[in-house]
Amino acid sequence: VDRLKSGVPYAPQLVALGQEGLDPALLRFAKGGAPTLTDLAARLSARAGELRDSMKTKGDSTWKDSLKDEISKLVKVKPTDSKNIKGVKGVLLRAEEAISQGNLEKAIQEIDSLEIESRGALNAWLQEAKAKKDARIAAENILAKTTAALKVKN
Repeated sequence: VDRLKSGVPYAPQLVALGQEGLDPALLRFAKGGAPTLTDLAARLSARAGELRDSMKTKGDSTWKDSLKDEISKLVKVKPTDSKNIKGVKGVLLRAEEAISQGNLEKAIQEIDSLEIESRGALNAWLQEAKAKKDARIAAENILAKTTAALKVKN
């Protein structure tokens, strides 16, 4: 479970588990390591940053707007009204907020709420995030079974 969370490959541990270690959800990341929550968050943040940049108006001409633009290069300000933003933009911003708080399930729900045709590049992220979630569940199930078996032996 710790190796899965930290992104470290865990193939030898699966071999040692025998049949229990053959869970397809775990095999996907066994040799290369699973993406960490930080990795998944960074991918969403990059997309959300592009979205925020595109939402800025091109006609900012006052000195206040110029100053705000310079400050925004140093300070990351996230919109607080992402609940009110509709469509793909709102979903992306809400998903980024959720995963930046460590809530992978909420981020998955947000992206999964989009029609498949609307997801675009987010679909690849969604598949990887779901695989990470499934692998975590499988690893936790093995840990629980192993712990229970040890308690019975002792």
